[in-house]
Amino acid sequence: MNDQNFDKMLKFVLQREGGYVNDPHDLGGETNKGITHNTYNSYRKNKGLPTRSVKYITDDEVRDIYYNNYYKASGADKLGNPQLASYVFDTAVNMGVSRAKSFLEQSNGNSETFEKLRRAKYDEFAKANPSQQRYLQGWNNRVTAVKNFAESNFPAWTNEHSTNQVLKVGIEMNVDNYGNPIFTPEEIGNMSSEEFERNLPIIEQQLKDGLIKPQSEQPKDYSGYKNPETGTDKIYTREDISKMSTTEYSKNEKEILAVN
Repeated sequence: MNDQNFDKMLKFVLQREGGYVNDPHDLGGETNKGITHNTYNSYRKNKGLPTRSVKYITDDEVRDIYYNNYYKASGADKLGNPQLASYVFDTAVNMGVSRAKSFLEQSNGNSETFEKLRRAKYDEFAKANPSQQRYLQGWNNRVTAVKNFAESNFPAWTNEHSTNQVLKVGIEMNVDNYGNPIFTPEEIGNMSSEEFERNLPIIEQQLKDGLIKPQSEQPKDYSGYKNPETGTDKIYTREDISKMSTTEYSKNEKEILAVN
């Protein structure tokens, strides 16, 4: 996906996210241009900058956050179909990266199915929390707006083409089910702390799916093993990792990745 397409999508997103808002009924809390104060604080910390109110976010920071935290993190940058990428990117912004990736997998790259999944999830939100009912019409209006935007800006794509493209990517490239390149242990080990933090959700999922292969397939003798991070003899298997919650994995990630 080229930067020109991303900038079109970002312009669409920003037009609907609005400016600074601090609505006590909005579960996202203080936001500016669709970016919550928690997301902005994390971004500033990773850059070695002092935290501050999201009210003062700059345009460059906005673009950087949307590109890395939503567009790239959701796998939208790997999709050759810009219509589908528009759906995925906007969903990541509005509903979270994990849901966008889940909808993409469930829809098998079919934009109509993706749309239905997103609307159904909004209905769930409203039923589970009546205070959110006030937002339901606006949420659905946004889905309609995404559809109109994608079809008017990238009219050459069809659902059949989209589905075939997703399957082709998975077959011809070393990627996971969401279109993300599969990391190797060497690549993970060479990441900066910022790169690791940004890619952690992808790494966690690939580990759970058994896609990140050890550096050598030969069996190793772990007798007398001591983990360099903790000094313990605990060795986590793929089965152990697959059963972990995100919190459990985050707690043990250094110990898990230190095994060689």
